Amino acid sequence: SEMPSRSTSPPISSNSENPFKHSELQCQCLEMILPFPENGSVASQEPGYGTKKLADGNIVLVNYEQLLQNEATKRILLQRSIDTFERTIEKLDARNDASKKLAKEQEDAKREADSQLVSARDEIAQLKDVVARLQRHMDAEKKRAPGSEARLFEEELGASKTQKEELRMEVESLKRELERKND
Repeated sequence: SEMPSRSTSPPISSNSENPFKHSELQCQCLEMILPFPENGSVASQEPGYGTKKLADGNIVLVNYEQLLQNEATKRILLQRSIDTFERTIEKLDARNDASKKLAKEQEDAKREADSQLVSARDEIAQLKDVVARLQRHMDAEKKRAPGSEARLFEEELGASKTQKEELRMEVESLKRELERKND
């Protein structure tokens, strides 16, 4: 029973569709040969053994059952490795997706906090403007008629200062929250 060896194997095409190297596809089976017995009768007596004539003219005895078992074992181990790698890739993909989702959520929260901070700063600027106008108006009223109107403006100014202080505290709170999220 003849078995292809490296010297008798048909040439492997090297087109781009074949993902294997030429050396990977060559038969390595004869590396597992047994010395050919002197009397030459073992091949006919033992099942699973056969002879092979090598390129150099030597005849060797090959244990085909052992070769088949070894190749089957290699394929099983290779398939197990592939399955393990596929599971690992799936787990890593899931972790990657979760990380991307978390990063997007954090970016959205940061944008929202930034927007709130800008709105609060705008409101503070508007309140400062109102306070400045009231202060000017109050100063003008004090010069014209010191009395009940001046007292009303002072009360209004006091209320504006309270609102201003509340807004300033809210802005500070938003800044601290934003800093915590950025850390």
